[in-house]
Amino acid sequence: MLGLLPTASIEEINQSFKTKLSRLQAKNRDKPEKLVQDADMLYGAYRSAYLSKDGASEDEMLPLTITGPETMLNMFGITDLPHTSLKVQMSSQAQYKDGQLVKQESNKQETFVNKDGKKETRVYENGKLVKHTIDGKDMLK
Repeated sequence: MLGLLPTASIEEINQSFKTKLSRLQAKNRDKPEKLVQDADMLYGAYRSAYLSKDGASEDEMLPLTITGPETMLNMFGITDLPHTSLKVQMSSQAQYKDGQLVKQESNKQETFVNKDGKKETRVYENGKLVKHTIDGKDMLK
């Protein structure tokens, strides 16, 4: 899927992944479901190729980053859009050792203007709300 020879270096694998991902992004700009599906398959191929190299460290792998229309939010389980100015940042990371899941973390930050016209921010770590502010005022206290 990456179009590389088995002798490709880690740098060549990274560059091929970046190039293929940007092509996928451009090609499927109007088809978010296909973009997510194809990017996931591409990342699987990248992960396999990267980890097959001697000296490859999982911690140094490139992240999968996709941008697209708001309709992509539904594919990540975000269905309630409080306002069109919603900005969401999400990251998920998993560590494997000998094929077994050792550690998995996820972070999500939502920032939007609520119905009262105030800036609201929610920060989640591993699915749990850890910070909630409205106009800079802590709402969890």
